Amino acid sequence: MIQRPQAFENLLKDGTLLETERHQEWIDRYLTVAADMLRDGRRSDNTAHGRYIAAYEGVHSLAMAVLNHYGTRGSDKQGHRSLAFNKLCDVVGVTVDERRAVMAAHGRRNETTYNSPLPPISHKDAETVVGVLENMLPMVTAIVSPPIDVKPTQHE
Repeated sequence: MIQRPQAFENLLKDGTLLETERHQEWIDRYLTVAADMLRDGRRSDNTAHGRYIAAYEGVHSLAMAVLNHYGTRGSDKQGHRSLAFNKLCDVVGVTVDERRAVMAAHGRRNETTYNSPLPPISHKDAETVVGVLENMLPMVTAIVSPPIDVKPTQHE
């Protein structure tokens, strides 16, 4: 069984996270979606808004991969997406600026989606979130993907 970080255990105890079965197939799919969203986010012919949302959804997929890797999922409590992003940043060990960019993207998306349209998004805004996704994808992949089982070559 995969050892969970103590912070995850604490969040399970207070009901902020819920225990669930770990599914490598789901994790692999989350990683595939994140990679697809990164490709879309990198496309300069896409609108800034489209690039931004693609990168945001890619980062969310990485957060879900990390939660499932540790056999957890968010509860139905308010702030479950914010929690998922924070746990992703904790596990990956991102910089303060990257965490700030992730949380700002989430705040912008969350605060406006439910109450008003997204404000105008610049290509610089999109580049910031794309850059974070670009940096996080290989780090999360290394954490959540099973190690390759290499068997020693038998010499006769």
